[in-house]
This record gives sequence, structure tokens and C-alpha cells, in this order.
Amino acid sequence: MIIAAIAFLGVTYNAIFAFIYSHIGIINEGHVVLAELALSFACICIIVVNGIKKDDELIIAFGATVLISAVLIYIASSLVAMNMIRNFLIVIVFTMVGFRINKQVFHQLIYVISAIVLAVLVIEMSSVETYVGLFSPAKYYEATRGLEVQEFNDKGLFGNALAIEGRFNFGFFNSHRTSSIFLEQVSFANYLAVISIYTTVFWQELKTNRKVLYIALIVLGVTTTNSRTSSTIAVICLIFYQLSAVSPMILSFIKKTTLIMVFSTASFVAFMNDFVYSGDNFVGRTSLGMSHFFELTLLDYLGFGWNKLNFLWDSGFGYLIASSTIFSALGFIVFFHAYLKPTSRKALLLSSLVVIYISLNWVIGGNAIYSMKTAPILWMAFGLVKSEEKVTHPVESDL
Repeated sequence: MIIAAIAFLGVTYNAIFAFIYSHIGIINEGHVVLAELALSFACICIIVVNGIKKDDELIIAFGATVLISAVLIYIASSLVAMNMIRNFLIVIVFTMVGFRINKQVFHQLIYVISAIVLAVLVIEMSSVETYVGLFSPAKYYEATRGLEVQEFNDKGLFGNALAIEGRFNFGFFNSHRTSSIFLEQVSFANYLAVISIYTTVFWQELKTNRKVLYIALIVLGVTTTNSRTSSTIAVICLIFYQLSAVSPMILSFIKKTTLIMVFSTASFVAFMNDFVYSGDNFVGRTSLGMSHFFELTLLDYLGFGWNKLNFLWDSGFGYLIASSTIFSALGFIVFFHAYLKPTSRKALLLSSLVVIYISLNWVIGGNAIYSMKTAPILWMAFGLVKSEEKVTHPVESDL
């Protein structure tokens, strides 16, 4: 239950702080930083108390590459790479506590969080004024992230959640891009992607009422937050679920080749568009992100690109290399490809969908995969499925 409580706070602490700020006003950036540190430290304590397992070897090796990269960045720039350490620490510790969590407790955790997310989403859709009164998203982000409330923002929502003329829209909800307890639309969209993955992987063992709740949340969330990435991942989840039953070998091939195929396709699209940002669409965002990646120098791969990070927030591949060096980048790639062995349908599905999720995110940004608001659930599922591996049985026997 302690692990579940930590994960619950990891996903919801931002909403809790926003609620406190909206009604009392004592929250600042320091509280946010301390909360994340405390949650990560609590996970480390649980791991130490439970002891290191043999199955932790690969993730510890990945952690070693993070430490090596941190040293290189410090030598190159005299700066401690706290952002990189924080990002990968979330991946590492929540994967490890996921390996140690009780399955039923984990399922109950997801159910409770998703029920809260859906309830707040309904409130947000029904009355923006009530939603803003509860959380004051714009003012909260100004107080904790230094994001100034723009003059055009007369609703009090997070600035980028406001509808942008000409942007992709399902046409179902045109007021703004919904955010629920995440307060901004990007994290909510990523939560929807993660829940789509979770529902697909654990579909056969979920109760009917939970299936209904997750499907309702995904459909309502995707069509109101108007996320292209999460809607794409939701469709891919459906395809992969069927494919895992019909031909696991094809799914395994897709998993192994997805990253290079996504990178190659994104590079081709960007090249054909002369690497010019041409608007908030697939071609424009891809061109922007890939242009930043191809502008990196050899020294940037070795830790000298830290001073470029402020220009690389929308460049997934570029930001990955500049913020963590080639060593941590490769360590992370090896980790999420190799950590789960294809010994069950769940393991193959989860590992394949994680590769898809990360690869697509890296084309347009990628930082959301490390967000405390969504990452705990994804990486705990990674660890949980690892704990269920059937080492002596091939994947076909579980299909």
C-alpha cells in the first residue's frame, strides 16, 4: 500500500497543490521540487529495504550510464545535470517499485486515479468556471513555474490549453483542450496514452466495470483534449492487441524496428520540408524537432550540449542527446527494448507499446515520458509485468 500511496501522490500532487494554492495561496516552485524529491526518495527507501533483486541488473546498468553521463556533463559545463538525473531517476525507481508491488493493489490504484480523472474531466467540461475555481491553473503555473498569464487568457486556464484557430480538432468540444487533474493538456494527453496501453495489456484480467470506465475516459479524453499522439496510440493499441493474438512474431519485429523506422520517417519528412517549422501540425512539428537534432555537433553528444537545452524543448531526439549524452541515451534505449523478455503476451504487448509511445513522443517533444504526473503508472506496469515473467515458456504458449 505504501508503494501505491507514493504513486498516487506522484500522479495527483500537482492537482493537490493547485487546489491548495487556489484556496490558500501558499504554494511555490520550491514545494513542487521538494515533492518530487520526496517521492523519488521514498521509492529509493522502499527499494533499499526490500533489497536488490537479480532482475534489477539491467536497470542498475542503465543507472550507471546516467551517472557516467552526469560526470561528463559536469566536466564539460561545470553544471550538475539535475534535469537529466531527475528524468531517468523517475524511470528507474518506479520500474523497480513496480517490480515489488502487489498486482491487485496496482490495479486498484489505476482504477481510483482514473475515476478521479474522469470525474474532474466531467466537471471541467460542464463548467469551466467551477474547474478554474477549484484549481486556478493559469495562476498556479505562474506561481510555481514562472509562466506569466497572457492577456488573451480570460478563462484562467493553462495558456496552451486554450483553443488555437486552425489546430487539429475532433469537433466534439471546442471550448478548450481539456486537462482534468493534470491542469495542462499535454500531461493529460499522455495519461490517456498510458491508460490506453495499460488497458490493452491487462484487458483480459480487468473487471467489466473497470473496462467501461477506462474506455469512457479514453474516448471522452481524447476527443476533448484533441491530442493527435494519444489518439494515434489508442488506435495502435487496438491493432497491437489483435496482432499479439494472431502473430506475435510480427509484433516482435515491429518492436525491434519501430525506433529506427520512426526516426528515419521523421528525418525524411523534415528533409522534404527543408527542416522548416510550417505550423502546429505533423510536418511542422517534425521539421522543427528533427532540425534541432541534426544541428547537434559531436561535442554535444559527449556532454557539451547542456547550454542548448532552452532551445530544444520541442526536439525529442535532440533534447535526449544534449541533456543526457549519447551514453545515457543508448542506455535508456537498450533498457526499454530489452528489460521485458517476450515470454508472455502481456510482456510483448507492453514492451512493444512502450517503444511506440516513446518513439512517437521523441519526434515532437519527448519530455512528457519522464513527467511525474504520468510516468509512475507506465514504469510501474513495466516492473510489474517483469515480475511475472515465465522464463521457461515461449511467448506463443501464453497466447
